[in-house]
Amino acid sequence: MSLLDRLRRRTTPTPPAPLTVEERGRQHHDEIRTMLREQAASSPIQAAHIAAGSVDGTHYLELLEPIKQAKREGRLDDALALAYQAIQGAEGDRGAYGPAPAYTEHAAIILRKLGRLDEEAAVLDRYLAWLTPEQRTGHRLEERRAKVRALQAAA
Repeated sequence: MSLLDRLRRRTTPTPPAPLTVEERGRQHHDEIRTMLREQAASSPIQAAHIAAGSVDGTHYLELLEPIKQAKREGRLDDALALAYQAIQGAEGDRGAYGPAPAYTEHAAIILRKLGRLDEEAAVLDRYLAWLTPEQRTGHRLEERRAKVRALQAAA
């Protein structure tokens, strides 16, 4: 049998099917949960750090995918509740630069979709209060806050 015949007879494994958005989200969520467990088990200092970013036993990093999924499904009230939980966790785990802004941004987007400008302004102010004036300058959430002020004035 020639090399060409052997190559023709050889079967190649079928590549896995591409993941859906939901499957990728679940996979990412599972990876984050595993990482947090491993870090918590690595030292008491890491465990305390992770506990500081947790609310009701769920670390804020674990909430990003559920927030996105709820938004995709149009469950804005559920997404908003998760975003507020994540904001609380991020504030507990804030570093030198303040809490992670992504959760506040998700909450602000949801509140805008719901037409709740006063609450959007409040959640943005809550985040911006953690920052120094230098950190606020040019920050995308400061810019969003200015847009909310303009919308409120126009209403």
